Amino acid sequence: MPIRQATNTGWRESARTRCKHRWKRSWTISGLIPISEESVSHCGQRRQRHHRADVAMSTENSVLPLRMHLARRLRHQFPGLPTFRNAPPTSSSPPPPDPSWSLKEYEEALRARIDTYITTAHTVYDRGTTRWTQLQPPTGIQVDTDNTWVYRAFVSVIEKIANDFNLLDLGDRELKNTSRVSIPHQNVGEPAYDKLPTTRPDLCIIGVGDSLSPLKDMATVTRSPTYRNVRNMADIKPDQSLKHENADFMDTGVQLGRYARQIMHEQVNRHYVDSIAVSPHYLRVFSFDRVGGSFFKAVDVHKDPVLFVEAVVMLFLDESAIGLDTSFTYTPEKMGRKTSTTVEGRMALDADYVRGSPNRIQSKWFYVRPNSDAEPEPEVAAASASGNDERRDGKSRDDGHGAGATNATDATTRLQAKPRYTTVPVDPGVSLTITGIGTNRHCIIGRGTTCWYAKAKFEGKDRMCIVKDYWRAVDRESEADFLKEAIGISGVGQIFAYQEFYDTEEAGSCGYNTISGIRGYDPAATSPLSKLQRTVLDPNVKLSNRIRCRVLIERYHDDISLAPDPKTLLIAFRDAVAGNILFIVYLSGSDCCSRPSNDALEE
Repeated sequence: MPIRQATNTGWRESARTRCKHRWKRSWTISGLIPISEESVSHCGQRRQRHHRADVAMSTENSVLPLRMHLARRLRHQFPGLPTFRNAPPTSSSPPPPDPSWSLKEYEEALRARIDTYITTAHTVYDRGTTRWTQLQPPTGIQVDTDNTWVYRAFVSVIEKIANDFNLLDLGDRELKNTSRVSIPHQNVGEPAYDKLPTTRPDLCIIGVGDSLSPLKDMATVTRSPTYRNVRNMADIKPDQSLKHENADFMDTGVQLGRYARQIMHEQVNRHYVDSIAVSPHYLRVFSFDRVGGSFFKAVDVHKDPVLFVEAVVMLFLDESAIGLDTSFTYTPEKMGRKTSTTVEGRMALDADYVRGSPNRIQSKWFYVRPNSDAEPEPEVAAASASGNDERRDGKSRDDGHGAGATNATDATTRLQAKPRYTTVPVDPGVSLTITGIGTNRHCIIGRGTTCWYAKAKFEGKDRMCIVKDYWRAVDRESEADFLKEAIGISGVGQIFAYQEFYDTEEAGSCGYNTISGIRGYDPAATSPLSKLQRTVLDPNVKLSNRIRCRVLIERYHDDISLAPDPKTLLIAFRDAVAGNILFIVYLSGSDCCSRPSNDALEE
């Protein structure tokens, strides 16, 4: 599983090479990844060039990627900046940001607002000593061995910050010390474990919510937490494990990756997970998405209290801002129930609008309907043991055409013919009834395919459907485009509707819909470091920016991996191959009569 770091530490190299590449080192749970200068300027930052290769980066520049990351997260929930208790009069506060501001301008305003909080509010940060007073161990306390004191101190400070920013007012989230709580790993959409594995994050933000989990009893989920109700988490480590990128640090990243993987598996509508690792002096922020994991440069929480406050606020954000797709809402389980692996609820098919641009549609569902006067589907004999070689019109397959004959409509004419389908925007307010879940991938990296079982009404009829929800690489063809072309072709799954998201930097009402949007830079512009030599680039390994896609297709049966016997498996596989051949024949414009017979397919 991969981690990636974003720092501004360059390698020692010639000034010419330094100016040419200007990489920033980055480490992913899949390896170290260098982030180019263009990646940071994409976030609105312009850094002065250094002409001496061995000149150390300034502290401000070294934490700039982290500052931009936190600003992106907080801006999603607080476009007008977060507010806090005991704030000074409005006249002495920094002005609210303009919606048209760049991320860099917003980050500067956010930093000023948090600095005002630290200066004027009743915080536990001492400006005189530049220390978080509650994180200073009393005489005789060894912070590396006395875990009880460290946990208690961090819980107190983090709860104070969250409460000051009014993030605990609704009573739907709270911080819990889970260092001695074994949280079970549940399989959602997969067979249950024979022996239930468990893990124990040090601190968890536990919560309830319409799009978070079907378990709605806050008292129960706090008392018996599962990963279905873990919003975000934090681990507490010794200083040396976070200050340097050593073996202990790598173990920390992998450990947080395990927690994030389970969250994204049990919360099937989760797009990414942010987490932090803290010590009495240092902070590291980690983020996990469908390209891997990433981490940022260590920050001294006493020298830069603003970033510490921003990271804490990030952990307590609302559902959409922590990576949940809020277009899906759960049907609540019975009050008092402790665990659940069911996925039932409603999925809205409304448009998803870009924040700050009410007239610009970011994404929308479209119905796909066949054209009644489009070219008829290609024909193939039905699969049967007898190998029937007749066409549907009763004529022989050879019927005067010959093996090498072609249709009167060749490929060029076919492309110019009337499309087989029309697309119609889905009206606002339409939703699907989600009845369960089939495929639900367990890994972090990749397409993250999730197949939802759904009921819907199309053309006055109740239909059983599957919503295929996945992250495709942006350089790959759209599956919806292929399925639209296959409308009416036997053996190919029939599409009812689809949703394609635009490649946008901003988050819509349902969250970010591209990896570049989640991260603020295109991961395809980076290359990971070699697994064997952590300081050597491996240009042969490519990362991909991914975009979220959905297709709504007719449900025929369960996943092929659940075939009850070998014969059923082979029949299903044969039919899939036959349908694929039909589709290729249609796209190529070849004569349907010259296709292989069933006997040939079965051979």
